Amino acid sequence: MKTERKILFVDDEPEVINALRRDFRRSPYQTFFAVSGKEGLEILDRERVDLVVADMKMPQMDGSEFLRRAKASHPEVICVILSGYTESHEVYDALAKGIAKAYFTKPWEREVLHGYLDNLFRLKEQLEDKKLLEIVNSVPNLPTLPERHQRILDLIAGDEDLGKIAGLIEEDPSLTAAVLRLA
Repeated sequence: MKTERKILFVDDEPEVINALRRDFRRSPYQTFFAVSGKEGLEILDRERVDLVVADMKMPQMDGSEFLRRAKASHPEVICVILSGYTESHEVYDALAKGIAKAYFTKPWEREVLHGYLDNLFRLKEQLEDKKLLEIVNSVPNLPTLPERHQRILDLIAGDEDLGKIAGLIEEDPSLTAAVLRLA
């Protein structure tokens, strides 16, 4: 079962935050909103956020600094820029350095932004699955505890519910690896 994906939106303009709240109210994602880079970093430290969408022009800590800090402390987070300043060298710099994966202008098209973020999540899931499979396939043989092995055999012999059997297999990395190799 996949965990619910989380998006953090960071923008100093209340109208933008309110519009994003409306746009993502019915999305399948859990959303967080921050009105400053400082608040955004605090949320990142509290929550396991998957994706950050940030404005570039903000007081105190601009978007470039926020994204740099976010990426430094949470390298797994995908960063996207949402800004009204198309000529900003900070935008191009963040994209060129790989800090941000994409750039959207304000005002944004709801369907385009949703579609792009959906695609980013799908791509991330595929990459995570491939990475997991590579790790599993690179592990030679992990020992299986004889007691667990016997419990699984007993469940199979007793025509038990497949959910119970799968649960026991899931608890053991070596069995999980073996089953994934068979798949």
